[in-house]
Amino acid sequence: MPLIDKDVLRAAFKEFFGAKFEPYPFQLEVAQTLLNGQSVVLQAPTGAGKTKTALFPFLYARRELPAKDFPRKMLYSVERRILVNNFHKETEDTLDKLGFPEKLKASVLTGERLEDPEMLGDAIFATIDQTLSSFLMTPYSLSSRIANLNAGAICSSYLVFDEAHLFDSKTALPTLMWMLQTLKGVVPSLLMTATFSEPILYKLADITGGKVITVSEDELKEIKVQATKKRYFTAVPHILAAADVLQHHRTRSIVVCNTVDRAQQMYDELEVAIKEQGGDTQLVLLHARFWKEHRRQHEENLLHRFGRRDEADTSGSYILIATQVIEVGVDITSENLHTELAPANTILQRAGRCARHEDEEGTVFVYQVEKCLPYKEEAELFDPTFDTIASFGQQPVTFPMEQALINVVHTEKDKLVLEQIRANYPDHNKKIEDTLKTLKPQYSRDLIRDADSRSILVHAQPEDIENPYSYESISVFDGTFKGKLKDLQAQVGSLGIEWAVKWPEYIPDEADKEQLQRRPTRYKWVTMNEPKDISWQPTVVVNPLLVSYDPKRGFFLRVEPGQPCPQSPKIVKDESERVRYSYKRETYAEHIRNLNWAYGYFKFEDEVAFAVARLQQNDLLRDLPAGQLDRAIRLAFVFHDAGKLTLGWQGVAHKWQKVVNDEVGSNIMLAHTYFDWQTHRQLESDFRKGGNRRPPHAVEGANAGFRYIQNKLGKDLARPVISAIARHHAPTAEELSNYQLHSAAVTALNEALGIIEDGQPWNLPVNLLEQSRPEGIDKLLPKIQISVSSHSEWVLYALIVRVLRLADQRSFEYHKIHTTNGG
Repeated sequence: MPLIDKDVLRAAFKEFFGAKFEPYPFQLEVAQTLLNGQSVVLQAPTGAGKTKTALFPFLYARRELPAKDFPRKMLYSVERRILVNNFHKETEDTLDKLGFPEKLKASVLTGERLEDPEMLGDAIFATIDQTLSSFLMTPYSLSSRIANLNAGAICSSYLVFDEAHLFDSKTALPTLMWMLQTLKGVVPSLLMTATFSEPILYKLADITGGKVITVSEDELKEIKVQATKKRYFTAVPHILAAADVLQHHRTRSIVVCNTVDRAQQMYDELEVAIKEQGGDTQLVLLHARFWKEHRRQHEENLLHRFGRRDEADTSGSYILIATQVIEVGVDITSENLHTELAPANTILQRAGRCARHEDEEGTVFVYQVEKCLPYKEEAELFDPTFDTIASFGQQPVTFPMEQALINVVHTEKDKLVLEQIRANYPDHNKKIEDTLKTLKPQYSRDLIRDADSRSILVHAQPEDIENPYSYESISVFDGTFKGKLKDLQAQVGSLGIEWAVKWPEYIPDEADKEQLQRRPTRYKWVTMNEPKDISWQPTVVVNPLLVSYDPKRGFFLRVEPGQPCPQSPKIVKDESERVRYSYKRETYAEHIRNLNWAYGYFKFEDEVAFAVARLQQNDLLRDLPAGQLDRAIRLAFVFHDAGKLTLGWQGVAHKWQKVVNDEVGSNIMLAHTYFDWQTHRQLESDFRKGGNRRPPHAVEGANAGFRYIQNKLGKDLARPVISAIARHHAPTAEELSNYQLHSAAVTALNEALGIIEDGQPWNLPVNLLEQSRPEGIDKLLPKIQISVSSHSEWVLYALIVRVLRLADQRSFEYHKIHTTNGG
């Protein structure tokens, strides 16, 4: 694809964001590179408009380019939840103003805002944990039965990773590198940071096949905020105290502490000191341990008081005390910022909240600390960071000086990190491959996040919690939580209570795997007897008698006088969207027609078009005839329920139709039977208790069709198709039951094949169908097991199984839409 002219891009940029936003040269270069299909690693300073830089190519492509030329979906991943919320809000406001003929949806996917668990939005804002867990098919946002749904969304999206330097260098960063290596040449990616050292920048560019783009000194002069602001640094050789803050305070000050406990302590000290002075300065505290509603109130307050001068209320006197939650992505500013010592890249991120905007002036005070928590593994960076900042003297610190600080402090450490990643790559990659083969989440500590935080629920009767993910949680640093466990457990006896901490254990329904889509996931709650019991549990529930909560100060893992802890709030969902699992009776051909319709109507075809086009250029698939990948997807539609065309499945289905007074002829092959949630719940329960269970069909369908599919597509392309069919209900399905195809099965499949081939008559060779389970074969695994080391094959499987599952889910809407439209 030829490069799009920069003048064309410049005009579109101003149209999207407003005439006053003249794009910087680096923004146009990023857009031009991405729209040409190449990835980018961008290093740009605070205030340079990185969010607009990332959003613009996506908006331009959605309006101007066909689906095959740029992904239809943008996935914007960041380290912290507050960044997700802020970037989402900014994008949502932009989309509302654009007035595109097609309304674009911005959505959020974090632990506390599971608004788009299936990644159906156009612009999705997620934490890196959600993105990586989805790619590894162990998603935090979905149950295990649909664990393979979202990887295909990642494999077909324009991928943005903001503030990438925050990703854990032992877990998330190497996993991200593996993911980007897997998707190299499949989808474009944009990694953005202000504080990576050069070795990391160029390593990431090498992995992604991307281009490093930095902002030159000449460009910096064009960025008004960089040219006109003045930010000074002062290294203070003692521990931060309330008196230091008040001594320099004018009207807006920010205090950043390294831990929540320290921030809560500083809030209390400042509150006492201000009262003693008789002052009227107001305090705002923000950290990760608030319930959602209180955190939202504090965020709105700080944006109202610490935002841009032309937007904020600058009257009065305010001090914000916060933790790392404000380091990135929060558009607030201050006259003075006081921060505890941390690694240089962290200090510079915090400094971005001081003298942030044009014509502002401010000072960043950096204080020594007693302990390096939570940066124990980076403790060696503390002294060079402090010493280099002390060397700045009284001159304003520019972006080139900040980059020099990064290179002085972090280069050797980053080289060591890269060496460690390289050395551990085989072991790390094996864990990734083992995870993708088994879909067991045990490796998530090593692959995504080294459990540096736990999700804490508070509830007196956890047995009443049907779904732990339907309640708000409090995120607590793992070291803090582990340090309190013995104290919590010790109080069980002294207070006469039965338990301190419990954790949820998933209960698999082995009796009826095929019908799990009608049943909620079940859990049992296990009591912690020893701290080691919950060593890897990401979510736990704590007895409310042992903890406290204050709307102004947050959550405490101890009892605070007069501050009882309320139960975790229930996450409110829109009941109008709740699926009640009512089904129309459908013949096999009707169901395939409806899948084929959903593929186009809901634009799943467009979602994967770019990735499909790029894979068609891949070495493994380059010689395929035009449109062969699209045919592979449609063949998956035809055969995904072929396992229902058996004597066993059709026998139970037809018997059920008699029960509900909707009997059909014995040679009519059904894909779904009539079921109304309100009317038939008890009837179905009694029917099943009478021994009428439909046999499994997914692996059986894959077995029935594998020879025909392989004959049509070739071995390399057939395997991901067959895998998708076998695992379109249960992501780890591999067992093959006894079955025998119905005598009318071939007729039904021929009719279905005619649907995907534009109604042309079809003659399915019977000898290419596996009519029954081959004797002596216990598993189909060798036929369906894709090779995760073959990146193209795994990506194809992820794409096909996503499209198949989504089209299968939405196919039922054919009846509703056509009835509504009078069709």
